[in-house]
Amino acid sequence: MSQVKVLFSYILIAVVLAGGLSAQDKKLTKEDLFRAAKDGDLKTVKAAIEQGIEVDAKARYDVTALSFACDRGHVEVVKYLIEKGADVDATDKFYSMPPMTWAVFNGHTKVVEALLKADAKGAAGALNNAVRSKNVEMAEMIFKSGKVTEAQIERAKKMLAADPKGDFLKAFAKLGQLKWSETPKQATADLIKNLVGKYRANIGIDMELRDDGGQVVAKIKGQKDVMIGYRDKTNFFIGDCEIQFVLRDDTVRLMRWKFGDKSTTFRPLNRRVAVAAKPDTGKTEFTKSSPESLAADRAISSINWPQFRGNGARGVGEGQKPPTKFDAEKGENLLWKTKIPGLANSSPAIWGDLLFVTSAVSEKDQAGLKTGQYGDVKPVKDDSEHEFRLYCLNKKTGKILWERLANKAVPKVKRHTKSTHANPTPATNGEYVVAFFSSEGLYCYKIDGTLAWKKDLGFLDSGWFYDADYQWGFGSSPIIYKDKVIVQCDIQKQSFLAAFDIKSGSELWRVKRDEIPSWSTPTVVKTSHGDQLVTAATKAARAYNPENGKEIWSIEGFSEIVVPTPFIAHNLIFVCSGYRPVQPIYAVKASAKGKIKFSKDDKSNVAWGQKRGGPYMPTPVCYGDYLYICSDGGVLTCMQATTGKVVYKRRISTSRSNSFVGSPIAADGHIYFPGERGYVTVIQAGPKYKLVGENKVGEAILSVPAISEGVLYVRAQNHVFAFGKKK
Repeated sequence: MSQVKVLFSYILIAVVLAGGLSAQDKKLTKEDLFRAAKDGDLKTVKAAIEQGIEVDAKARYDVTALSFACDRGHVEVVKYLIEKGADVDATDKFYSMPPMTWAVFNGHTKVVEALLKADAKGAAGALNNAVRSKNVEMAEMIFKSGKVTEAQIERAKKMLAADPKGDFLKAFAKLGQLKWSETPKQATADLIKNLVGKYRANIGIDMELRDDGGQVVAKIKGQKDVMIGYRDKTNFFIGDCEIQFVLRDDTVRLMRWKFGDKSTTFRPLNRRVAVAAKPDTGKTEFTKSSPESLAADRAISSINWPQFRGNGARGVGEGQKPPTKFDAEKGENLLWKTKIPGLANSSPAIWGDLLFVTSAVSEKDQAGLKTGQYGDVKPVKDDSEHEFRLYCLNKKTGKILWERLANKAVPKVKRHTKSTHANPTPATNGEYVVAFFSSEGLYCYKIDGTLAWKKDLGFLDSGWFYDADYQWGFGSSPIIYKDKVIVQCDIQKQSFLAAFDIKSGSELWRVKRDEIPSWSTPTVVKTSHGDQLVTAATKAARAYNPENGKEIWSIEGFSEIVVPTPFIAHNLIFVCSGYRPVQPIYAVKASAKGKIKFSKDDKSNVAWGQKRGGPYMPTPVCYGDYLYICSDGGVLTCMQATTGKVVYKRRISTSRSNSFVGSPIAADGHIYFPGERGYVTVIQAGPKYKLVGENKVGEAILSVPAISEGVLYVRAQNHVFAFGKKK
């Protein structure tokens, strides 16, 4: 009998070494079906269906295996699922997108063909998308499918046949030789500012409009510039060509060029209309900020900028008097710039004369950052070894005083094309400096660079809530509170909030969080009711006792992606998010307790709030009596901080700065907006919009600048820049 047992053990070991039980032999779950559909594992998909897993089993947001397979382009899996009766028109509960849309969006022609043969809806839409993306193979396949009408086919053929060097460009070239048929009027500077930017026509032509001394100039690559004349409202002309702009909320939606009976429509690139409350139409008079509110701003400002967005995450450096005019290329008010190798979106932290930044350095990861506004969710394919580094610079000279290699490893989690492996900003208290590299560890150094301790916090996977396969990288920064280092880790599984002793690294407390990934940094706010550790995330914004992690209050109803960081001003705690369609912003009273439900009629816990208008990426800045909310597309809403009444709303973005990830900061009557295109836009603070300047840095900026002793420190893609008035 013992020999039989030994023989069975050998057989079992052999099975394990050979890869375990086959898909047909082990009990499969619907999660196995989803995984196999994503991977194109037809064998396991078949086994799961044969074992009785429903072909239309639902994952999170009611996504089916068919949608997963269509997204990845696994045509054989798609065909099998259709054969087994999968619903070809099943839509999820978040994006309301059927399998067809996922396949078309990713250019999977064979998958679209299989769906059409199964009588899936959306053939006309698929054709239009194929034409717009210039996917001729897919368009021709749809032509031949018999699923679209003759009219739809003819329209698509005309679009496909449009020669970029054809009729429109010939007409455009002639315009450059014409004189104005009438004397143009002078357009306002604000109107011109709204119009300039890049546009794309429905026939695939790109055009840029520029401001040339108060006149609008149209530029197409390979063609001479054409100056167009202003007539009235939003109507322009040149010769017999009529040019009309369609605006909504000061934002261009369409530009039409009409030559006789022919017209071409252009749509603005990288522009989205922000959804915000309408300006107050009552008798409210908005004035300059009160001396009391500016004094409060000055009280939280210092020469130290110890964490993400400075003291209290406020982003305010009142009394520091940084410059409002500077240009790195020309050297205007440029004190120094220091090259930092690698990629990082972390911001500078400052204490005394020391400035700290982090970076992830790899010789192979040279893809850089893909800036601008786009919908690509796929992570960067890179498995190279990275060096995770902390740098200490002299803030007055830019000289690197020391650098430390925290870890050297292949990143455990992939990054988004706009993200890096060094997103969290370091934190310092003048004695210690903490660097957080997410899955690659939490590191605490003494101010001289001596390693005090390090912690492995495990696999910290922040990515797309809809599909965990799309990893984007970690974003939440560490903070220091008294003798504690606090980190917020909202990830795909087992989210938590934890505090560690800053001297020893020993864990002081940990709170489990029922949360999906977020990229928001926690903030300790000081109130007359005691200090509160405030976090923002999808399921709720919450306040905890920073001494022990016990919850004080929570408010639900935030978006699936939460990035902005909480902060306190005017004794109100501002929490917000802006991933559509959920875009709330709430001003929670410091006295709030328990589970809060927002109601316009109940002011006991929330002073004011609204369910639309919250920002997606940048954290708002409260300066003086006003709250400034900048959308990632550059639409600025100025609100009265204590009431939420809208003072004004307008677009600050131009062709120079039209996309924003880094948060605005404020100082001495000005608001600074770091832009992805490498410009820092400065406006005058207060109830009236006034552009002060657009200052060229020359490199993509996705971080938050810091202010200290009259100097603005900007972390850009390749360098740290110091801008200040030269003595």
